[in-house]
Amino acid sequence: MRARYGTVLAWSLYELGATSFAMNLLSLHLPLDIAGRMPRGSEKFSLAFGLSMAVVAVAAPFLGHLADRAGKRRFLVPFVLAGVAFTALVAAPGPVPRVLVLFALANIAFQCAYVFYNALLPDVSDETNSGRVSGWGVAAGYLGSLLGMFLVLPFVSGKIRAGMPSFVSSICDALSVAAVSSNANDAWVRQNAYLPTALLWLGAAVPLLFFARLPRPSSLSKKFSSSSSSSSSPSSPLRDVLATIRSLPSTPSLLWFLVSNFLYIDVIHTIQIQMSTYSRYAVGLNDAQVQILLLVATAVAILGGLLYGLLCQRVTIRTATLVALGNWVLVFALALLVRDPKAFTVVGVLAGIGLGGIKVTGRLGLIALVPKERMTEFFGFFTLAGEAASVLGPFLWAVTLTLFPDRSPTGYRAGISVLFVVLVFAIGAFLRVRFPRAEQDQERFLGR
Repeated sequence: MRARYGTVLAWSLYELGATSFAMNLLSLHLPLDIAGRMPRGSEKFSLAFGLSMAVVAVAAPFLGHLADRAGKRRFLVPFVLAGVAFTALVAAPGPVPRVLVLFALANIAFQCAYVFYNALLPDVSDETNSGRVSGWGVAAGYLGSLLGMFLVLPFVSGKIRAGMPSFVSSICDALSVAAVSSNANDAWVRQNAYLPTALLWLGAAVPLLFFARLPRPSSLSKKFSSSSSSSSSPSSPLRDVLATIRSLPSTPSLLWFLVSNFLYIDVIHTIQIQMSTYSRYAVGLNDAQVQILLLVATAVAILGGLLYGLLCQRVTIRTATLVALGNWVLVFALALLVRDPKAFTVVGVLAGIGLGGIKVTGRLGLIALVPKERMTEFFGFFTLAGEAASVLGPFLWAVTLTLFPDRSPTGYRAGISVLFVVLVFAIGAFLRVRFPRAEQDQERFLGR
């Protein structure tokens, strides 16, 4: 049965709204907001994020088990609605520790919702267009990041709000929880960014949650029940994960690849949530310059994915991955050396290219190393490892910053230096990977 265009559109639209949460609460506004509202705010934000991701890493296999065997939308709906509600509550006036708890709950709901959202791909597409539909979702995600940034500008900046038509200003006034100043030199009121972000996420999710035509969950449940009854030892998520881990020593190249991927994804995820605070306190960018930096990095990430997709068609996966890792070495070197705020935009450009590139090479590397009959098993484990990798980096970042004065440029550069050491270990692990001579699987993947 061919996928319905309306269902595909609803699935892609969800990504557009959800990535506004990732931009405004994980990368841009909330990290800077918390860092400026309380002592050691950067460290406490990192700890809250790391703890929430630890919960997600533990829950993800069990949620994936449910997604495979029961109705996916019935679980997606409550997680999305909870995430939207907690995101809106982050904007409520109150002590910062309460804000961090609400943020952690919102992030848990956000990340868990993605388990069920990704599991819906086979239901909204078919074998003829699954790759294309997935690409539309990725493109909608990048567009949503940009839209989320632009949407909240009149809410956080009084100067921008003053230049808007009166009806737009009235809407912004009604949805703002704190007053903003039209003085160009005054700091942005980032607390106002969270409620419109929640509304954008909800609005974009409604078609998928309530109107898209999806397979009936009852048929899936019956299939699961019959398969369970015919098996004397039905699988469990914990058993599946442990079985995968126990099998890794027999495939050393795959083991080293996963170790390398875990380490560099840990570094990159930490950079994503700390780029705004680093550029603000270590480099000295103002509010508008931080906004531009993340805007450039997000836009360039699209180009990075395309460039590395072309590169992987012309060189081996090993070479392409080493180029991507070298890209990140250059990002770290320039981040530590560049002091001029305008020149720091180059770091954002390179980080965007590297972010888009490493996603391409990571997936293709796994495809080249894993036997086809175990592909689903290892892609699930690959996703779980990526979520677990979001725990270590934020803790390292927080511990490093506590050794220096609050919001000290030296402390932030020390944090970058520690992450750079982790990246070096990731490169060392990757150098031990031996790919098959013929990497035909990657060509089939790119041609789909």
